[in-house]
Amino acid sequence: MGHTYLDCSKSSTEVQVVSTIGQQLNNENIYDENEDVVKMPDTGLPKDKFYKRLWEILDHYDSVIIILDEVDLLKTDHVLMSLAKAVESNDTSCHIGIIAISNQINYFDELNPRTKSAFQTVELNFDPYNANQIQDILRGREDAFYNGVLSDDVIPLVAAFSAQEHGDARKAMRLFRTAGELANREGSDLVEEDHVRRSQDTLVKDRFRDFLQGTPTQMKATCLSIAAKSLYSRDDYIITGELYDAYQQITHAIDMDTIGIRRFRDILDEMQLSQVIETREVNMGKGGGRHNSHRLLHDPQVILDIVMEDTRFRDISKSSLKRFA
Repeated sequence: MGHTYLDCSKSSTEVQVVSTIGQQLNNENIYDENEDVVKMPDTGLPKDKFYKRLWEILDHYDSVIIILDEVDLLKTDHVLMSLAKAVESNDTSCHIGIIAISNQINYFDELNPRTKSAFQTVELNFDPYNANQIQDILRGREDAFYNGVLSDDVIPLVAAFSAQEHGDARKAMRLFRTAGELANREGSDLVEEDHVRRSQDTLVKDRFRDFLQGTPTQMKATCLSIAAKSLYSRDDYIITGELYDAYQQITHAIDMDTIGIRRFRDILDEMQLSQVIETREVNMGKGGGRHNSHRLLHDPQVILDIVMEDTRFRDISKSSLKRFA
């Protein structure tokens, strides 16, 4: 029995996946003494030749488990169907089990119908860590700090922030470390609650800064419109039409091209996928119809501050944003 692990963020094309699986399973020990070893290159063959060589390698196993991490980053789901139907199609006699890991809950619902039929998924959902679990994890990392430098409220606060926002242990560790680094830079003898709170603010801003700095100006203007509406209108959910009105006033204020409502909706969809906003459909009552309504998932002031770092938006005053909202 063989097993292989593949990170689909690094091997995302069909050929890369097939080649990597073949290379990892292509152990010389699987061959008889007088048998030719199958060569599996990185590139240079037609796709069907890569598959043919993979099937030849798999024929040396009774069963293999293939783990595909970040499977939603695959550029095509055809490789899933090919692996799932390999025995049925008489490509190989090896029984193939696939463990596909994704953070996108709806990934398997959106697969090609034929792929879904062949793949026949059994889904296991793993809940995010809660505050108590994150505390347990952080307690195991206390030895990264000198004895006695952590105040009693640091780990519970890091755990509380992390559980409320994402439930991700790695992000919790980053906040834990950043709070310690901040205390160290300031020459403090203790890591305290204030260091955690300021580190949390810094990490949130850094995350949005990384996201927004690489986006087109139209995305920034859209982000600014929903940040302004959230900050100054005090509405939790804002319908698309109201957001578009605010967006138009922002683009006119800085003499920027205004995109149409259809492209504006596309940008809102991108923001939802990036978990910047949450979108739901609302019924406006008799004669009002149904509309998409959007809620910002993060601090609007943080987004406003980051967008304003772009020189194109610096001339927009706070009073103007209040008026646009």
